[in-house]
Amino acid sequence: LQRFLDLSPFATTGHISTSASQPISGPSVPVDMRSAKSLAAARSRNCLYRLCAVVFHLGAHDSGHYCTYRRVPAADGDAGRSAPAGMDSVLAEADRWFMISDTRATEVSLTDVLDAGNGYLLFYERL
Repeated sequence: LQRFLDLSPFATTGHISTSASQPISGPSVPVDMRSAKSLAAARSRNCLYRLCAVVFHLGAHDSGHYCTYRRVPAADGDAGRSAPAGMDSVLAEADRWFMISDTRATEVSLTDVLDAGNGYLLFYERL
């Protein structure tokens, strides 16, 4: 699992070349997921997404149980929606994570979520 999803490598720069010797358009530069400046640049191109929930299936293919890890924004508002300069606060990860299973919700760490293995469904929100 990845905390951030950068779609820059799959998006074009928005500039089209009419030269027959060059590609029509190329991908944007990939983002360094540890750099607030790089994340802010991807965010300005609308190519940056943040993990907000993961659905897991526990058990065999013919039976088992689903559970969800869900991010809950910090009480003082969602810092990730502030100006691009606020990317340091997004990297700091003040948000809380919960594992939800039927009638029980347990607080877990971001590390628990990222180390949980392969998710069945991943939900990302655009920053």
